[in-house]
Amino acid sequence: AGDTGVPKGEPVPDYLACPADTDCVAVERAGCCHNGYKDAVNESKVEAYRAANACKEPHHMCPMYMLVDKRVARCDTALKRCVMIKPEELHP
Repeated sequence: AGDTGVPKGEPVPDYLACPADTDCVAVERAGCCHNGYKDAVNESKVEAYRAANACKEPHHMCPMYMLVDKRVARCDTALKRCVMIKPEELHP
């Protein structure tokens, strides 16, 4: 469904793991340049996500644009990880 940045077959980091949609929240993408992108993480592990993905190049040049990320955080129960999906992909 969505992109978590973790290749298939790789262990799911604790900050992405979930059993249900209610465990996932959308947060500003961690790192040097988020430019409006959001990532889905476990709501109780947001700080662990930020620490694991902190910018390692403090003087990094970022593109000069911002976008509006309208995707929402959900749990992909088959993969047991939080993912971002487009609202139109939500099933009632």
